[in-house]
Amino acid sequence: MSVLRHPGYGTGIACGFGAGALWGLVFLVPELARGFTPLQLACGRYFFYGLFSAVLLIPRIPVLRGHVSVREWRELFFLSLAGNTVYFILLAAGVQAGGIAMTSIIVGAVPVPVMFAGSVMSARSPEGEAVPFARLVPFAAGLLPALPGFPLLSAGSGDVVHSAGAWLRFALICAGVAVLASMAGNALWNRASRLLPLTLSGQMILSETLSALIYGCLWNGRFLTLSEGLAFVCVVLSVISCVGAHRRSRPAGT
Repeated sequence: MSVLRHPGYGTGIACGFGAGALWGLVFLVPELARGFTPLQLACGRYFFYGLFSAVLLIPRIPVLRGHVSVREWRELFFLSLAGNTVYFILLAAGVQAGGIAMTSIIVGAVPVPVMFAGSVMSARSPEGEAVPFARLVPFAAGLLPALPGFPLLSAGSGDVVHSAGAWLRFALICAGVAVLASMAGNALWNRASRLLPLTLSGQMILSETLSALIYGCLWNGRFLTLSEGLAFVCVVLSVISCVGAHRRSRPAGT
């Protein structure tokens, strides 16, 4: 049967798009808190994320202690540093320097390395369901129009003095994005990643790009420019092509 008819894939795709819609909110944070640096935004967001997570995890610490090894804690630390803190600092710097639309389209290139990594990992696993690497290469050509615009960005100086009201607004924004994007979005993504092969789940990140573009246009009160629209169309076509590759990856009736 078709891979996309696999039990649970519909739920997985819905969870993936839901996660992307919530993650798209993080592109608004640098605009909502424009006077704060990317480093401050990252520290604020992940302070509240860590605080709320600790409250939820405290009752489960005895259980986790017996199931999570020291090596796994080290891997979790590395993933949180690279995939959360450093990523968000660069994202916030990108939004402040180039705007929401440009940054979101560049981030839309993320499914390409995820897709290839998933194909390689699946090839090493006897039960893997990913599409062969060679069949995925042509579909990477779409996320390319965005590559020349990849910026080298600074985190900012952080020498601005803020009022008490500005700090309160900053705290509320960071707490809100921690709950919506980090906690609820990650929960949906964890569900999606368990139901979908990595080569397909990576394509669900398209919903983050789409959501960020919509939020950015609403925030700025404008439509996409021609170049932004063409870049996004290329991203969408590449994802549709990848989904088509999954649809054809199994012969009918198997």
